[in-house]
Amino acid sequence: MEKLDGKVALITGGNSGIGMSTAKLFIAEGAKVAITGRNQTSLNAVSKELGSNILAIQADAAELESMEKAVSKAVAVFGKLDVVFANAEISSPTPLGGTDLSVFEEVLKINVTGVFCTVQAALPYLKDRGFGHIKRINPCNGWGPQRSAYEQRSHQQHGKSVCL
Repeated sequence: MEKLDGKVALITGGNSGIGMSTAKLFIAEGAKVAITGRNQTSLNAVSKELGSNILAIQADAAELESMEKAVSKAVAVFGKLDVVFANAEISSPTPLGGTDLSVFEEVLKINVTGVFCTVQAALPYLKDRGFGHIKRINPCNGWGPQRSAYEQRSHQQHGKSVCL
């Protein structure tokens, strides 16, 4: 018996990088996995690579309605939700004194608001079952002033985790 037999996971940003690697691991451990991402082409490629226990859903983690539809579809297909991995994020250079506000806001929208929207959309399904795990990505800090938005995101997510 595998560690995740019978479990269903939702992974945002599952069409590349850490999210895709996590999806592969979860499937190898027996889970059914719904992945989300904004790029349909990469979602299709991951779906083809990982086989029948994957559901690829085009969704924007930073848009609540998009995530509500994605979570609803995952539950409709797999019957439940056990694990949520709020992984979707971006990193753009945002040096202090040299960054347009729009770039800074886009990083925060995806990396902070995206976690909120993902959890907000999934929580009703987890609460209905009285069970669930919510995970988020928080890679090492230390990029400093060259990635000021990314650093801000790390601190925001820490505070959000404490609240959960």
